[in-house]
Amino acid sequence: MSVLNDLDYKDYYAYHFHESLWNKIFIEYFSVETLEDLVIRYLDQGVFDLNKEFKK
Repeated sequence: MSVLNDLDYKDYYAYHFHESLWNKIFIEYFSVETLEDLVIRYLDQGVFDLNKEFKK
């Protein structure tokens, strides 16, 4: 996708690093099962809203 969007290597490399770091932080605070559940539930949307998921 980055090639098609004409992004420099450093830009798309940083994106994947940030995504990987976010996943690691999320798993540490919640669990891998919670992450998997949210990914499956919101797979067709591409993103999920944590505010809606974890309202108090």
